[in-house]
Amino acid sequence: MGTPAITYDYFHARQHHEIDERNIGQIGRIWYGERFDFEPEQTFEFEFNNVIGSRPASLKVVTGAISDIGSSFTCEVNGVSAGTIGHFGLAGVNTLVSRRGQLIANNINVTSDDVDVKITFDNSGNPGAEGYLDYIELEVPQSLVGIGEAYRFRNTEAALQPGVVQFQFSNATSISEVWNISDPYNVTTVLNNTSDANFSFVDNGGEVKEYIVVDNNDFFNPISVSNRRVANQNLKGTIFIDSNGNFKDIDYLIITPSFLESEAQRLANYHITTSNLNTKVVTLSDIYNEFSEGEQDIAAIRNFVKYVYDNASSPANRVKYLNMFGDASFDYKNRISVRENIVPSFLTAEATSLTQSYVTDDFFTYMNPNEGNVATNNLMDLAVGRMIVTDITEAREMVDKVVSYTAQPAFERWRNDVVLIGDDIDDPQTDSNLQVNVNDLADQIELNRPDYNVRKIMMDSYQQLSTAGGFRYPDVEEAVKNAFERGSLVINYFGHGNEDGLAQEFIVTQSSVENLRNPNNLPLFITVTCEFTRFDNPLRPSGGGKSIS
Repeated sequence: MGTPAITYDYFHARQHHEIDERNIGQIGRIWYGERFDFEPEQTFEFEFNNVIGSRPASLKVVTGAISDIGSSFTCEVNGVSAGTIGHFGLAGVNTLVSRRGQLIANNINVTSDDVDVKITFDNSGNPGAEGYLDYIELEVPQSLVGIGEAYRFRNTEAALQPGVVQFQFSNATSISEVWNISDPYNVTTVLNNTSDANFSFVDNGGEVKEYIVVDNNDFFNPISVSNRRVANQNLKGTIFIDSNGNFKDIDYLIITPSFLESEAQRLANYHITTSNLNTKVVTLSDIYNEFSEGEQDIAAIRNFVKYVYDNASSPANRVKYLNMFGDASFDYKNRISVRENIVPSFLTAEATSLTQSYVTDDFFTYMNPNEGNVATNNLMDLAVGRMIVTDITEAREMVDKVVSYTAQPAFERWRNDVVLIGDDIDDPQTDSNLQVNVNDLADQIELNRPDYNVRKIMMDSYQQLSTAGGFRYPDVEEAVKNAFERGSLVINYFGHGNEDGLAQEFIVTQSSVENLRNPNNLPLFITVTCEFTRFDNPLRPSGGGKSIS
C-alpha cells in the first residue's frame, strides 16, 4: 500500500445521548427526550478512556422549545461554558408548533476521562414555556490503546489526509484484529498475529472510515432465545398463485394486521366477485418477516408492493390498487397511551411546521428505482387508500359501507348530483382563488359531463349571523347536511379547515358529522383544505376521520 505519510496514535471517540420519549408537536419523525420546565437544569455524564487533553474536543447539542416568547439553553462542559442555543417565540406564527435549534462547538477543552455536560433552560419569564433535549453528541480525542474491551473508532483528521496513513496502538497484546466496517457489505480485517504490544496497520486516507477493535477479552456470548420457532412462509413464491395453483396477476392488494384479517378478507372476496378484481390480503407480520427481519418498517411494505408490481406478467397487468387496512399514528414508537399505529404510514422528517410536515401513503406507490424519498418529482404508479379502522368492529362497519354502496337501495337519482362548496372570502389576498376554483371546476364538469347536476354552495351567497360562538352560516350548514343525507355522488369543499371543522364559521363540525343519517347515500367527500382529514393523531380525532367511521 506504500509508505504512510502520517501516523495517528489517537482517534476521535464519539458518544451519543438520546432518548426518544415524546413527539412534542405530534407531527413528523423528530422525537425528544428530557423535558426542561420544572427541572430547568440537568447534567449528563459521559465516561471516556485515555483522553488526550491537548487536542480539542467537539460538542453538538440539539434542543426544541415551545413558548410564545423567546427562550434559550446554555451548555457547559465540565463547568466551562460551551455556548447558547436561542429559540424564537411562537406568538403570531400559527404555522409552527415548536422551535428547534442546535449548538456546535468544535474547540472544547476536555482534560479528564469523565465529562459532564450541563444544560440549563431559560424560559425568559414565561412559566408556560417548555424546553426539550433531542440529543447530545460528544467527540473527544482518545489514545489508541488496548483497554481489554472491543471498541469502535474513527479519525476525522485522516479523512483530510490524502495517501496512505498509519494507525498505531499501544498496550495491544489482547487486540486480536481490527475490522474496517466503512463498507458494511465489504468488511475487511487486519490481524495482530503476534499479539504485539505496539500493533499498527495502514490504510488509505482521504475519507472518513469506521473501524472496530476486537479484543480477546471481550467477546459476545451466545444466548438461547426462548421462542426460536419461525413459521415457514414464502410471500414471493405464493403471492401470485391462485386457488388452482396457477399464476395470476394481482389487481388489488389489501395490507392489514392479523387481527383485522378476517374483515379484510371479506372485503377482498367482495371485490373478487363484484368488481372482478383479483384481490389479495397480506398481513403486516408476513411482510415484516420476509422483507425486514420481523421489524416494523414502512420501507418493507413498499418493497413488498414493488415486488408485486415488478413481477407482473406484463406492465399492463401490474397491481393497480392498494388498501392500507388500518389506522396510522405519528406515534410509531408506541409511546403514548392511545396506540393506533395499526398500519404505519410515511411521516416527514420535518417536525416543527404544520405546512412542511405531513403524513402520506403515497410513499408506498413510488415504484421507480430512483423514487421513494417523497420528492416533488416522484409519481404514483398505483392508487392507494386507507381505511382508518382500529378494531374488528370498526373494520366490519367499514366493509359493510363498501358493500352497501353498490347495493340496489344506493342507486338513485342522487348519483348524478355533484355539490361544490366554496369558503367565504375573509382575506381577499389569499381567499379569492377559493371561489374562482369552485366556479372553474363547475364549468369543467358541466362541459365534460353534462349528465351531472352541478350545485354550488358559495358561502358568501348566504346570510352570515353573529353568535356567541362567532360568525355562523346556518343556511349553509343545512344545505351541506341535505347534500349528505339526500345523497350526492361527490361533495367537494374548497376552503379553510382544521380537525374540528370546515371554515372559520364551522359549516361542518365533528358533531354534525356524527349526527348525519345517510346509511345508503354515501358520497365521495373531497376536502381541499388543511387538517380536517388528518388521521395520524389519536390524541386529536378529526372531523374527516369521523366522516368515514
